[in-house]
Amino acid sequence: MAKDVWVTGYNSNNPGPGSGYGGFMARKGLASATFGADRVAVLDSNVDDYFAPYWENMERVRRSFNKALRTNGKPRFLFNGWQDYGGGDITNYVRDESPGSAPVIISLTSSPESYQHSDVVVEPSYSGSGINNRQTVLMHAVTNMVTPEVLVEKTAQTQRAIPFDTVNEDFMTVMVGNPQYGVYPSRLEAMGETLAERVIKLADEKGLNLLISTSPRTDPSLIYGMQSEIDFYNRSHGDPIKIYLYEHAVDDPMNPYPGVMGLPRNRLVVVTEDSASLASEAVASPVPVALYSPWHQDHNYFKVMLDGFFRKKYIHKLNEMERRSPDQWEAEKIVYNTTLETAKALKQNLLSRGLANVGDFPAVEPVQLERVPYQPLRVPQLVA
Repeated sequence: MAKDVWVTGYNSNNPGPGSGYGGFMARKGLASATFGADRVAVLDSNVDDYFAPYWENMERVRRSFNKALRTNGKPRFLFNGWQDYGGGDITNYVRDESPGSAPVIISLTSSPESYQHSDVVVEPSYSGSGINNRQTVLMHAVTNMVTPEVLVEKTAQTQRAIPFDTVNEDFMTVMVGNPQYGVYPSRLEAMGETLAERVIKLADEKGLNLLISTSPRTDPSLIYGMQSEIDFYNRSHGDPIKIYLYEHAVDDPMNPYPGVMGLPRNRLVVVTEDSASLASEAVASPVPVALYSPWHQDHNYFKVMLDGFFRKKYIHKLNEMERRSPDQWEAEKIVYNTTLETAKALKQNLLSRGLANVGDFPAVEPVQLERVPYQPLRVPQLVA
């Protein structure tokens, strides 16, 4: 099948915060959910380096686009994240290079230029832009990278990276972002100790192993505080639960976050309050979700999203989970994948405006995610 649905890449030369990787995976996930993964082609990465001169970014765009033209032919749909770097010049270039059959440009960015130069703009309803017209597809949460393909791939990858005895038994996961910037290191260390103390207590009471994973933007002082509390627990308990702290470095291609959500023995995912993406992706997974929220983040634009998740029981406060059993967590889990919901709204928008035909979309709708069925890996036995 022709790969005529294109997704713009990200700056893999700078894989840390601001690289655009999360946005790229959100575009790819939405494109796959809307048109089918077998039609999606990814343009070369490194085309949207925020720190590069404008002319250099434009040259990267041209090379990437022309290479994709030679490989795949002309695109019919382009999921774009380049608006902030080249604005209308980029989308105009794409249209100029596709005379007579310019692609439908779908932007997942709400910059003013995206409305001027795109056919469809996918924007969170909580962003506060106030724009709501036929060109806009509003979503109630951020789209996410947790597609079935990613879940299967990352689950196997995660199991290879995490110690066998942590994830081959029932365990819970904590995904740690970072509190607001400008906090003193001593305060961050104390915040890390408090977080670790609370989740260790929960895991210990429920008889679960514990996997804690940081993100590239997690402050070292916060990590130090968590590790100190883990060391204290291990010293003071005769028969401790197994705890593994995974430090996700900036240049580390292995991110266990998507994978742990498919592991069959994972009973709970706890996410910190600082990231809308963390919450959205966890809610889309088949694993129960709790929010750790003592940091009092100031991001009101996605607080609206989290409040909606709480009302609809997609996510729970951590203290609610402390009062319930893991079996109750499982029974109350409601899967909500905003990518699938946004894909439905996008299809309706494209059809109603004559930008696509019914035959452009897969006959079978994507299904909600389930736990990945596989046999736990076994530790190789040494032969004498």
